[in-house]
Amino acid sequence: MSKIDYNSSLSTHRKNMKALNEKHKNELEKVRINHTKQKNQLELSQAKELVTKRSEGHKKLIDLTHRQEKTLEKLKESMEKTKATAIKREDDVLDSIEKSVKNQKLEHHEKTQIERAKHDMAMNELHQKAQIEMNRLQREINSKKQELSHTSKLEVTHEEAIGEKKLSMTKKSYLNKKNASEDKYQRALAQQKKNYQDLITKEERKFQSEIVGKTKNFQDEIKRIKADGTLKNQKTQALFEKKFQELQKSNEALLKKLISKKSEIIQKLRNEVLETHTLDAQKVGDPFYAVTGLDPIIEKEADHYLVKLEVSKEAASEVELNGHKRDITLSMNRRFENTSNEDSGVQKLKRVETLTKNFSVDQIINENEVEKSYKDGVLTFKVMLA
Repeated sequence: MSKIDYNSSLSTHRKNMKALNEKHKNELEKVRINHTKQKNQLELSQAKELVTKRSEGHKKLIDLTHRQEKTLEKLKESMEKTKATAIKREDDVLDSIEKSVKNQKLEHHEKTQIERAKHDMAMNELHQKAQIEMNRLQREINSKKQELSHTSKLEVTHEEAIGEKKLSMTKKSYLNKKNASEDKYQRALAQQKKNYQDLITKEERKFQSEIVGKTKNFQDEIKRIKADGTLKNQKTQALFEKKFQELQKSNEALLKKLISKKSEIIQKLRNEVLETHTLDAQKVGDPFYAVTGLDPIIEKEADHYLVKLEVSKEAASEVELNGHKRDITLSMNRRFENTSNEDSGVQKLKRVETLTKNFSVDQIINENEVEKSYKDGVLTFKVMLA
């Protein structure tokens, strides 16, 4: 090779190297821009996710509070209904007592009216009998007078004397009978009045004793109902307070748990974001991660293919070539580990990234005969033909 050809080849090689450096810088700038965009998008998505989780937690807490308030309102309504039922029952008992007392008074008044009517009828019967007796005696007297008027004049004096005597006797007997009848009537009337008064007094005493007994029973029943109502109200109030306290404790525990879980989620998100940013920052300064794609150069020889790839020495050990018939696959695994010391202990983060490149060749290859070599920043795979 002449010196001119060598200089020309060297100039061409330098131009190619310069073009490759420019291309590498442009790709590196694109990677940095993409990394910045991804970083911003990741931060935005994490912020949105954090806001969403916060709103969901807050919404769940509000829903739980609303359910507990509804339960409390139902318990209050139940207690109010119980109180209203007890008051209504007490009013019904008092109304029934008043109605019963009124009915008993009406019954007693009707009985008294019936007894008075019977007594008046008996008195009327006695008056009628006495009037009939007096009319009969008057008729007898009139008949006697008529008989005496038809007697003879001769016997007038004698008969008058006898008549006067008989008349005086008749008047006396009449007066005696009349007095006896009046005495009998007065005695019967007095006895009837006494019996009636005794009956009224007896009924009044019986009625008063019944009213006193029923009033006492009603008062005892009212006291018992009031005591039962008070006891039920106290039990209901105690049960309500107990349930309310249990519910309040449950809510407080749940709230503490949610707050603790929220803090854990926020801390976990912060740690993940910090770890991601730390990894990305460390990867930016690492030349191993400057490679964002596999762009091999394939050269065809007589009995083999040469697959050349520009990579760093650190990345060369992670690049592998696999083939089958006319298909060739290049793959590069990148492993990254990060260890951080925290209060809870040592935390390790491991990541594996794989870059692949698939391409086809014209002839069938022998995937079992592949030689790998690295020189001057170029990784070369010699793949034999089948």
